[in-house]
Amino acid sequence: MRTCYFLLVAFLILSTSYVYAQSQSTTPSHLKQTIPDRKSTDAHKQTSEQQIIKVGSNVTSKESQQTPANDPPNSPDKTTTNIWIMRATVAIAIFAFLQFLAMVFQYCAMSKQIKHLKKTVRATKEAADAARKNAEALPEVERSYLFIYTVEWFREEDRILTENGTDQSTITVWVLNAGKTPAVLRRLNLDAAIRDSYPTREEIHPIIDNTIPDGKIMRSTNKADAFTAKVRISTEQWGRIEKSQTKLLCYGRIEYKDIFGKDHATGFCYEWSPHEAHRCFYISNNKDLNYYT
Repeated sequence: MRTCYFLLVAFLILSTSYVYAQSQSTTPSHLKQTIPDRKSTDAHKQTSEQQIIKVGSNVTSKESQQTPANDPPNSPDKTTTNIWIMRATVAIAIFAFLQFLAMVFQYCAMSKQIKHLKKTVRATKEAADAARKNAEALPEVERSYLFIYTVEWFREEDRILTENGTDQSTITVWVLNAGKTPAVLRRLNLDAAIRDSYPTREEIHPIIDNTIPDGKIMRSTNKADAFTAKVRISTEQWGRIEKSQTKLLCYGRIEYKDIFGKDHATGFCYEWSPHEAHRCFYISNNKDLNYYT
């Protein structure tokens, strides 16, 4: 904008100077007076006297009868022509000035339009980036999540204690889809055992006793699906469990696929708590066995 204002002022100054120069150039030349030289005046006077003596009265009569060949310098026709030239010059200058103003206004309008277009492009880019981020986050938000809802003795008679540990007790594991879309359950490695320490992932992964066929659909509902693990417990082992001298563990690994075709896994490890305030299975604090992807 400052450049436009500078050009406008410069144009006004040049236009005014041009009009003034044109008006000065139309001034009649006969109005300009010059001081004649004294010697040339005397010589001219002598020559004129001689011509007057020689020619006489006839020359005088002829000169009186001659008609001037040219118009006087300040004739009305020449003055009118100069006035029209001045008017035409002023009109051209005004038209050029108006054309220049139109160009300036057009430039300003285009500058504002370009700024608005840049803002629109920036806003469009931000909206596109936000849409791309939402699309990238959609699988994480809408995917399925299979977790262990709870581990328990489903019935009191499921816990069978024998002197030699010959009968099997049944531990029920409830698996819940906490996501928003269904999941295809591909494998559930599940086991229960009495151990003095926690197993490693390498020990859990090859468990095949409770592996299920691929293709079971785990729907996204508030209803959990039940799976069972078998374990033999003797009365002597149960006494040690009650005294916290050994651990009764239920652990495993869930493998599934979401609707976006991505594979996931959930590892879990639950431990029996013999304390009177609990008397149930709770998730252990082993971070290596409790995880999800």
